[in-house]
Amino acid sequence: MPPRRDPPAYGAQWEQLRPVWVELISIVRQYSDNLVLVTGGTWASDLTGVRSALIADRNTAYSWHAYPGTAGGTADGWARILDNLDAIRPVFVTEWGFSEKPGHYHGTAQAFGKTFSEEFLERRGLHWTAWCWHPSWDPSLVQSDWRTPTPAGELARTLLASRS
Repeated sequence: MPPRRDPPAYGAQWEQLRPVWVELISIVRQYSDNLVLVTGGTWASDLTGVRSALIADRNTAYSWHAYPGTAGGTADGWARILDNLDAIRPVFVTEWGFSEKPGHYHGTAQAFGKTFSEEFLERRGLHWTAWCWHPSWDPSLVQSDWRTPTPAGELARTLLASRS
């Protein structure tokens, strides 16, 4: 087995990722003015430092992922790595969810889902998509029949229905 590596300090990856994103966006701009979603490090959960080194492109928005194990699993931790970027640039939560299985995604509708949806999605006006519409990938929104929602799927459905 390869040796275990500790994750980089929050914000450390943006310095490395930013020039790559700038180059990729310049290539996209040769062909299109479409929206480009950019993200930070640590599996797209770390937006620390982005606010102070934004990409100068009018059609760039930022993508963010959050799970129960992200940044210590607390509202203060999530706020720290979101770094208030959503106050000055569009941020789209492209992944969030929970699972009853042990691990990084372990959480419940009450302990994670409602807290996250109320303190971040609703309070901050963030748009989102939940993860994942596959029964074998965590955190799954559906059970093995592809129809019955998991607790995460049921919460996502409830939240979506409340918007209509």
